[in-house]
Amino acid sequence: MIFTYTFYAACLVCLVGIFCKVRPWFSYRIGPQKPGFSVWRRLGYALRAVVRTVFSSRIFRVAFSLIYDVLLQVHILRKDPLRWVMHFFIFAGFMALLLLHALEDQVSRELFSAYHSTVNPFMFLRNLFGLLVLIGLGIAIYRRRASRILKRITTRADRIAIALLLVIMFSGFLLEGAKIISPSVFGSMLRNYSGYSMEAEGSDPIKSYWQAYYGAAFPGEDLPETPKIMEQGKDMHVNYCAYCHARPQWAFVSYPASRVMYPAAGFLDSVRMDVILWYVHFLACFIGLALLPFTKFFHVIATPLSLLVNSAGPPAREETADRLNRRAMELDACTSCGTCSVHCSVAPIFAGIENRYILPSERLSALKKLSAGNPMTPGQLEQIVEGGQICTKCYRCTRLCPAGIDLQDIWLAAEAQFAQQGYSPAARWIPDSFDRDLSSAQQKLSGDTDLLDSLAAVAVHQEDFSGCFKCKTCTNACPVVDAADDPLRELDLLPHQMMHALSLGMGDAVLSSRMIWSCATCYLCQEHCPQGVRITDIFYGLKNLAYRQANRYSPN
Repeated sequence: MIFTYTFYAACLVCLVGIFCKVRPWFSYRIGPQKPGFSVWRRLGYALRAVVRTVFSSRIFRVAFSLIYDVLLQVHILRKDPLRWVMHFFIFAGFMALLLLHALEDQVSRELFSAYHSTVNPFMFLRNLFGLLVLIGLGIAIYRRRASRILKRITTRADRIAIALLLVIMFSGFLLEGAKIISPSVFGSMLRNYSGYSMEAEGSDPIKSYWQAYYGAAFPGEDLPETPKIMEQGKDMHVNYCAYCHARPQWAFVSYPASRVMYPAAGFLDSVRMDVILWYVHFLACFIGLALLPFTKFFHVIATPLSLLVNSAGPPAREETADRLNRRAMELDACTSCGTCSVHCSVAPIFAGIENRYILPSERLSALKKLSAGNPMTPGQLEQIVEGGQICTKCYRCTRLCPAGIDLQDIWLAAEAQFAQQGYSPAARWIPDSFDRDLSSAQQKLSGDTDLLDSLAAVAVHQEDFSGCFKCKTCTNACPVVDAADDPLRELDLLPHQMMHALSLGMGDAVLSSRMIWSCATCYLCQEHCPQGVRITDIFYGLKNLAYRQANRYSPN
């Protein structure tokens, strides 16, 4: 009875939390303040948009997105196969356990007339789905520890979420293992289905049979396993147990766990470890249910909704209720996976500037807190603004976001909002000291007419590399640099140093560098450059220039 009330209480907390999380979707705003966007107007617009979508051809796009993006998550598979394995295993495994096991009375028993949790294929599938979740969690832990950026942005909430899922999964497997070996559990089953008690002399055959074939433990009892006894036990098993019990070896995770616990079966049964694990397992599930709206687990609701809304069509170009609603929803749709930060074009700057809001995931989290009205110190606000100004608006975070969040729209709206509040709306961020160095370097290059003329002769012009702000993205993406044991010694200059040397007019250093001849012309540097600098094309030009100069001074 207490567990029934606890379950209802957890459901009530969950529903209230969902309401509290959804309500701000129609009140939070990112972007400059404009009149005419009340909560009721935004809510009314959302309801009308749902009705228009349902009764139009757009419903087919939404249905396709439900299968393609939400269930199969193909958009994640295309961008990051390892992350797809992680996310799909956790999502598919947990949802299958929820429907097949947690809601067995409402789902499994209604669909399958002969359903019992201890028969196949249900016992095997329960272990399979649980193992998928554990593999997914293992990949999540590995990714968080292996990536420097992911490790830096991992929060206490991320650790709690992973720990809670681990508790649910491990307690479930251990609970099933404890029940396999428990004499008390076996005695209860025997009494309910056969009428025998554990102490009855006639129960020995089935106890011997279950000890030999089902892994049950009977500490302190010397049960004979003669052919005659085993045949009697088999007959009793067929009459009383076979219709609702498959051999536990099919529980390919729980059964090995029961073998590990087997030597301590007497002690574990004396303290009723199966009951303890039952309490731990279900209380952890109820806690997870109650906390779902208040943790990162809420993205299992917000992210699919965001994907479905975006599949219905892009928002209007102007600032409308639709755009405001989508931005607010997308704040909750973020899964905090860190994909945007790992692949951010200006993430290397984070290594030199201790401003966490350079990273998109951290900046998005800060904007969410600002939208909720959480107070920020002036220093924090300046860092958030600086993080947005460093952003080069290269759209990579938006293209790679597995939740389909239009991060570019959020960045531009936030920039306009900060400009309205008096912050400088810089197109891109350059420190004052670097700006002065760049200006003097360009003046020096402008005076070096010989180098400029020589570069122009091979279709390399000053404007081709003057946009470089030395973020090192090209160097980080270069496979030649990655393959070198000592890049500086083997290549002389790294790609970003080549661009810097060109801006300083250091023609001799550039043309004598082994980097231009080691270049694999894979175009990765050029593709990853947030400023669109044609690095590989410049290297081609430098090779031609070096070749011409070599021929000019050749003794032949």
